[in-house]
Amino acid sequence: MAAILGIKYVFEGTEILSETESSPHVLVSNHQSSLDVLGMMLIWPKNTVSVAKKSLKYLPLFGTGASMSKTVFIDRVNREQARNVINEALKEEKLNLWIFPEGTRNHEEGMLPFKKGAFHAAVQAQVPIIPIVFSPYSFYNKKLMKFDSGTIKITVLKPIPTVGLTTDDVDELSLQVREQMLAIYRQRETDSAR
Repeated sequence: MAAILGIKYVFEGTEILSETESSPHVLVSNHQSSLDVLGMMLIWPKNTVSVAKKSLKYLPLFGTGASMSKTVFIDRVNREQARNVINEALKEEKLNLWIFPEGTRNHEEGMLPFKKGAFHAAVQAQVPIIPIVFSPYSFYNKKLMKFDSGTIKITVLKPIPTVGLTTDDVDELSLQVREQMLAIYRQRETDSAR
């Protein structure tokens, strides 16, 4: 599909993902469009499932495919139920979770503020967080209905441990991860402008 669309991928740090084979991790990435799924599939670690809002389960085709790939669907309104489902995947099933902490696609520059669910999950399970950054989609502009061929750089950052952290640390942790990811995103933005 990527070749048909004229999208090339460049990878940096993907060897880090091998760490997810021996123990569960929470993977967090920015979310710009449905194109993210193509890049995700190219680096997808074993024993990994994505987390999505429950309403997506009922979308034709997408919902069926997501259900077949064991996507963890959560009810954002029922936080307790969402926490239980996520904890079960991490602790009992020993799965890695791929979460978009922005909570929705961001068609603007930069990153939206992060929701805290991914960070609560990682802290409660005491598992590391692996940030993943998709470079800006400079070849794609939804508002202008523009889509050209282009290159997407996917950067995997070093794991951030959560052992010893508590729920009191979640706000600072989410800000720290967002700042790291945003710095890489802005660097890629500068690189593509050259």
